[in-house]
Amino acid sequence: MDGMKSLLDTCVVQCSKKEWDSAKDHFQKMLADESGLRQVSPELFLHSMEKSLESMREAIPQGEGGIPTNLATCAAECFRCLRQSCALNAQLQSNINSYTALLSNAKIIMEKVISSDPDSDKENVLKCAAQFLGNACVSNPENQKVVWNTFLQLFKPMLLHQDIKVCDYTCMVVHTCLNAAACKDQALMTGAVAQDIVLASIQATAQRDVEWGLYVLEDMLKNDLFLPKLFSRMGEKERLLLLEVILAEMNELPACADPGKQEQDRNRKEDSAHADKDKDKNKSENGNSSNSRTDGDGDGDGGGGGDKADDSPVPAGNGANGGGQPLAVSTGNLQFIAEYVKRECNLLLEIDKSEATGQEVTEEESM
Repeated sequence: MDGMKSLLDTCVVQCSKKEWDSAKDHFQKMLADESGLRQVSPELFLHSMEKSLESMREAIPQGEGGIPTNLATCAAECFRCLRQSCALNAQLQSNINSYTALLSNAKIIMEKVISSDPDSDKENVLKCAAQFLGNACVSNPENQKVVWNTFLQLFKPMLLHQDIKVCDYTCMVVHTCLNAAACKDQALMTGAVAQDIVLASIQATAQRDVEWGLYVLEDMLKNDLFLPKLFSRMGEKERLLLLEVILAEMNELPACADPGKQEQDRNRKEDSAHADKDKDKNKSENGNSSNSRTDGDGDGDGGGGGDKADDSPVPAGNGANGGGQPLAVSTGNLQFIAEYVKRECNLLLEIDKSEATGQEVTEEESM
């Protein structure tokens, strides 16, 4: 504990003196001390990190110049420590939303990196910062709300960043906020900027194969706020990806959720029951009823003593997939997609007719 306090105090002093290389080395020592990060006082740790980031923010050159490389490297190590501390110390994670200056300083540093010329060392600042924000938001609705409101304007430029990992980690943060905050506070998601962020995440997924973006797409499909507003702004790749995800979700349903399969199973069981009754009837007519034995539970031989029929399959749409989990696409969104497919099919039919008559068909005429 004393060792961690000494490291924190040293980092604060070295950052105030702009000794970035030395401060970076001490952040790395802090990062290696997992036991110290687990046991450190949240107030001591967060206050020290807040002061260190404040010194970094004050040292950022004004104007169009970028951040010096040694300052950017030091900031990346600071964000790594914050990222790791959120994963190891739940109490510390819970207190982050109270340190608004820490988050504001982090935002200013990130803004400067985004606006400066691309550089691998400086891109690490954004990667580590996004991972820190993601860890801060996990299972913490208050942090989700604060992070969403504080960094909302930064998410889109980070999603458009040339480094795919910056984009991927940003999608992770967006997903973490959408997955919980949207359900509890939909006002967070109704603004134009929020809509743009969700759309940018989906575009990155379709065009750059961003893994975490798939989770954002699934979040959108669970919530009726987005699809009707964003679908018209999607390109062909995004719409195709959307349909592929819906089909994949539907394929996750077990066979018992297929209405056609349900009917086949029901008919098979009815045929089996009729066969058992016919067998019992034949035995009785042939005088073999006296050969029936009685089990301890009272079921006679030929009456299905140990062959009791299984329970009926779970109806489709009743939480059948994923061991009781509902299909991860809202009813409203499924209806929206169905209506879109219907319009497209009608348009194709009208086009076929127009080719025969030589008349042009507009999309409005097919609706």
